[in-house]
This record gives sequence, structure tokens and C-alpha cells, in this order.
Amino acid sequence: MFVAAFEAFLQEQLELLRVSEIASKGLDKEFLIEQFDALKAQKPPFNEFKEWVKEIYKRSDGCGVGIDPNSDEYQNLLALKELRNSVIHYNPSFIENIYWPSRLEQALHCTKLQVLNAGWVTNFSRVEVADWAHDTVKSAVQLFCSKSGTDDPFTIFLESDGMPPWE
Repeated sequence: MFVAAFEAFLQEQLELLRVSEIASKGLDKEFLIEQFDALKAQKPPFNEFKEWVKEIYKRSDGCGVGIDPNSDEYQNLLALKELRNSVIHYNPSFIENIYWPSRLEQALHCTKLQVLNAGWVTNFSRVEVADWAHDTVKSAVQLFCSKSGTDDPFTIFLESDGMPPWE
């Protein structure tokens, strides 16, 4: 759910950026449209999540720097995406609960989550994993907003109840 929300957020921001760049730049508009269409559809060279995220952050950053591939935000995003893919595309084999699927084990090692001395189902069913996923996406969205100058949906409060709409 958190990965889907993050991807939807980036797709929305990408469309806003597309409209802005096509309207403001005197470059070949067809070329820009092709680039944005490839990025939006996650076609090569943006078919890998990590490249797609880096390119959107870079294009949205006024300084053209983007997201640091060594940052916690980026590494946690990659681990969260891998965790999501491992769970969604899980193809079980008849293994004991104590043996972890390799993709899940690799994704976990990219995070700072502490695991119980238990099987993988128990570990990934914990509230701490959901909290980590929430914090990962929140941090990535806030980083995007600070680099791009867009409004942070976590700090804009609704007048009706005083709560941020994304919390």
C-alpha cells in the first residue's frame, strides 16, 4: 500500500513537471513528450524502479542533483519496493517457516529493522514493519518536496479537523 501511494505521488508530480517543462522550454516538444512518456510508463532506460526514482527526483530538483543513491531515503525505498515485490509475487515452495525466501531476506538486510527470532511470516507481520514502510515513504515524499519546492502533503493541515491529509 505504501509503495503504491508513493508511486502514485511520483506519477502525479511527473505529470505536473511534464506540463510545466513542455510549456516553458523552447526545446523540441516532441522529444520532451517522448522522454516523459517513457518515464511515466517506466520504459527503458527507466524500467527499473531505482532508475525511475532517481530520474524523477533529478528532473524535479531545481539544482538538477536529485536523490543521493547512498542516502537512507533511497536505500529504504529500494528495500521497501523489494519487500513489496517479494510479498506480492510470492511463489511459495514447500519450505519450513524458519527458512526465509531469499528476496525477503535480502530486502530486510537493506533496512535497519530488528527482527525477532522467528520465521519470516511472523517478522513481516509486525507493526514495526508497517511503521518503517510509513516512515520510509513519508521521508521520501518530504525529501522530494524539499528538492522540488512543491507543497509537503504531510505538513498541510485541513481546516476541518486540523490533521494533515496524508497521516
